[in-house]
Amino acid sequence: MDPQQRMRLELTYEAVENAGLPLDNFTGSNTAVYTGMTWNDYAISLFRDVDATPKYMSTGACSAIAANRVSYFFDLHGPSLVLDTACSSTMYALHHAVAALHAGEAEMAVVNGSNLILNPDIFVAMSEMDFLSPTGRCRTFDAAGDGYVRAEGVLALLLKPLDKALRDGDPIRAVVRGTRVNQDGRTQGLTLPSSEAQRANMQALYAESRLDPADVQYFEAHGTGTAAGDPLEVSAIDEVYGRPASSDESQRPQKLVVGSVKSNVGHLEAAAALAGLVKTIEALERGFIPPQMHFTTPNPKIDFTRLEVPTSLMPWPKTRDGVRRAAINSFGFGGSNGHAVLEHYDHRDGVAKAVSSPSYDRSFLFKISANNDASLTEATKRLIDYIARHDPTPIDLAHTLLARRSTHKRSIMLTASSTCELAQKLAENDVNPQEKSTGKPKRVAFIFTGQGAQWPSMGKQLIDASPLFRAIVKQSDEVLHSLDDGPSWSAMEELSKPKQTSRVYESALSQPLCAILQIGLVELWRSWGVSPVAVVGHSSGEIGAAYCAGIMPLRDCVIAAYYRGLYLGSGASEKQIETESAPELKGSMCALWPP
Repeated sequence: MDPQQRMRLELTYEAVENAGLPLDNFTGSNTAVYTGMTWNDYAISLFRDVDATPKYMSTGACSAIAANRVSYFFDLHGPSLVLDTACSSTMYALHHAVAALHAGEAEMAVVNGSNLILNPDIFVAMSEMDFLSPTGRCRTFDAAGDGYVRAEGVLALLLKPLDKALRDGDPIRAVVRGTRVNQDGRTQGLTLPSSEAQRANMQALYAESRLDPADVQYFEAHGTGTAAGDPLEVSAIDEVYGRPASSDESQRPQKLVVGSVKSNVGHLEAAAALAGLVKTIEALERGFIPPQMHFTTPNPKIDFTRLEVPTSLMPWPKTRDGVRRAAINSFGFGGSNGHAVLEHYDHRDGVAKAVSSPSYDRSFLFKISANNDASLTEATKRLIDYIARHDPTPIDLAHTLLARRSTHKRSIMLTASSTCELAQKLAENDVNPQEKSTGKPKRVAFIFTGQGAQWPSMGKQLIDASPLFRAIVKQSDEVLHSLDDGPSWSAMEELSKPKQTSRVYESALSQPLCAILQIGLVELWRSWGVSPVAVVGHSSGEIGAAYCAGIMPLRDCVIAAYYRGLYLGSGASEKQIETESAPELKGSMCALWPP
């Protein structure tokens, strides 16, 4: 098997793990696989000795299998194909992945690419074309630029529609605002880029995505450091993104920051666009742009009036709309151009802040899992090191390990009240791994009771102990108080009141409070990886059941429970019916069932 195929499997798993997606939720899904691949050094080596051809060479060295094997191994049922446009292969893979998600052809998409150098053949071919730097340095945008340096690498991204990622609470590294591709057509030479075609591709993308190039603060260029490529690409960048400077220094629009990862890691060829994407995503997240290596003397053929090349780590430039935004450009040496625009996603909106460990007087359950004991030992060491370096809150770590990591054949389960205690227990190595059950998973049903099962302070402990539950109650309070005839009471307060002051037995309060409690419990169990296969509700409990089944959103459920309780509570009491309405009601009925 071509090592590129094996490494794609590894990187795909790492991308899925980084996305907090357990394999049980990934395997068997309608997920697409788009792979960028150009050179196949492994096949070239095998063809040298046809008498020793391996049995599985046809699949192990076939380019198409590079994508198909990922789909086969993880049992993925979306489109699966390899794209080869040379240096822009993975940009084309990204473009087709985004298109598949928009078209509904897949629910998720894996985009991966690789470049492995296993023999000198391609080096010789590229040297004959004068593509490679004789000095062994990629000097992008520099006057001394004399070509690029070949590099090795394997990368993978997992894409998902934004609304689905938000619904599932997935970690979002960046948002793809748009992608577009086109072709140079005829130029002065097959491998000579077209500045006009690149400019047209960029402008068309902004017209389609309704974005303003002025709102892009950073540009990740293809930037191979070649004498012909850099000036032509930067000319297109300047025409699309450049902005005339004002005479008033205080009103001068900031320059567009331009860089290229190739000066840092070399040219990954088919995987080059993914390398630029990953660098840009990291920069968007951190709010800092890394410096451009080997840039000392600006190329005199490039106009830098409206452009800036960072020579040291620089903070992200100011934004007009508060959103960090970047563009990535890519083109193949056959004229296939690709362009993408990414945005930073601000996770602070709507996210409940975790409470530090001293606020909890309780233990948490932690799970470490791997396929065998050796891997389990290695995973344990990495977790101890992670705790020492990052000091995560115990509730966040417990949630990630339990709900956002796959369960493999061997697992360790243990409790600790803090991450320090967890690290100490793991270091002492006094826990016994457990085998994963080979039986079918247990089928769980949730039953939602109606009014009558409530009691004073029934939500206090969960409000105090669980940020997630507290966030649900707070969100429900906001829904209630957004109503024109909303309540004067607070769900947060009423769920915590003691028996002496509790109003939990009043219908106007008990029904919405019970519904809010049930919704909070549903989300809490779900965060622990427990979801029912069936639900049933009695009376007002049908509201909680409808939420759990995904039939009604939280807002509708809270409003329905509030008005149901309000109108029931404002009706005649049993005593009033007996004393005032008995003559009129005696012996009457509304319906009889069964007949």
